[in-house]
Amino acid sequence: MYGSSLMRCAILAAFAVLASQSPSMDRFPFIIDGWLFLSLRMMVGEYGRWLPIIVFGAGILADFLAPWLPRCSVPVRHAGRWAVTLTVVAGLGFWLARVPFWFGDCMGVDGVPIPELGFQPSELLGQILSTSMRMLGAAVGVKSSTAMAVETILYGSTAVAALFLWSRTVSTQWPLVFGMLTSCGFMVLFCGYVEISTPKSVAVVCWYVYFMTTALRAWQTRPLFLANVFLALAGLIHGSALCWLPAHIWTIWRHARGRFAVAVSIAGFLLPIVAWSVFFIVVRPRMWTPLGNMTAPIQWFEAYCVTNCEYDFWSVAHLFDIVNCLLILSPMAILCLPEAFWHARSVAARWLALGAVGWLFLSVIWFPVFGHLGDWDIFAGTPLVLSYFGILVAVEVMAAKQLQRLAYAWLVVSLLHTLSWWNLFRTPP
Repeated sequence: MYGSSLMRCAILAAFAVLASQSPSMDRFPFIIDGWLFLSLRMMVGEYGRWLPIIVFGAGILADFLAPWLPRCSVPVRHAGRWAVTLTVVAGLGFWLARVPFWFGDCMGVDGVPIPELGFQPSELLGQILSTSMRMLGAAVGVKSSTAMAVETILYGSTAVAALFLWSRTVSTQWPLVFGMLTSCGFMVLFCGYVEISTPKSVAVVCWYVYFMTTALRAWQTRPLFLANVFLALAGLIHGSALCWLPAHIWTIWRHARGRFAVAVSIAGFLLPIVAWSVFFIVVRPRMWTPLGNMTAPIQWFEAYCVTNCEYDFWSVAHLFDIVNCLLILSPMAILCLPEAFWHARSVAARWLALGAVGWLFLSVIWFPVFGHLGDWDIFAGTPLVLSYFGILVAVEVMAAKQLQRLAYAWLVVSLLHTLSWWNLFRTPP
């Protein structure tokens, strides 16, 4: 994917043909790129087989047309003002694009009373924030689902600012990088998607990646401290974000410049944890369950998975459902992944490579107790990290013109997948 344009187009064409030869819709999820079929229900039967060819054919066309399009290098004098403006614009866009239907734990949330302030071990902060937002909404006469949608949009709009700042940090062609990131399906999380923790956690992860990338470029104290703060916050909101922790610790241990940098990292990481501990001692929120869903990674053992699992952990259905989740949310990042691992040379690239391994491990092991379709939001962090990784390596190894060609192909393919996924949440089940 990072080599010649002809080779990249050959890979896209081969994948399109492979996906078009998948079994019929009635055998889902044994379909490669099957969620693309599912989300465009109006195109089924004999026409459904043409979907991958149409989508990836459009990507190939975009690749060939890219040299005739203007180069995307926009000067930015006041990055802070740009970030604030993008936050406002993104918030309005997410509100207009908000989805009326969703999967997950909060279906029918308006039909149940607001619980007292509490938490689960895997969502120490996320559930408290969500419950507080519902209480605030009730105080001003807003339904729980609307209050939670507003909360998601607020976090998501700030994530867009973080994506912009990261794009500007890694490339002079930042509009292309920014477009590649924001075209992916995990952005649907921020379209008013009603969930307790994961949209907020993914948004905070975006800020962690920006500050950590900035720190790795010069090992400045302030971004390093903030990176640790945001990683701890993301983990407190939803425990899945701690998949970053092994990569984070390894990178700091191997590359931090002096003991002071290590001390700053530890202090930044502990700050949110200490603040949470003080809050817990003072307020004493209720713990809803002894373990919450922290036991999910071990529940693929059949002894723990009798009634929860739709299929066996060691099954083809499991494998295809993981692949389909990754493809619908960031298809080009998945196709770039093998080469990204091969070409990862810089400290930042290797940090993202290790982070990608951690998130892929989560996507595999936290299953099938949590189905990727029913709880897809839990696994949205994986394609986000894979996108960061694939894009950073592309910026480092590709010439400007080649990066432009990859970017336009990425944009078209990802946008078509994302629009189909967004459409699924606007279609009554």
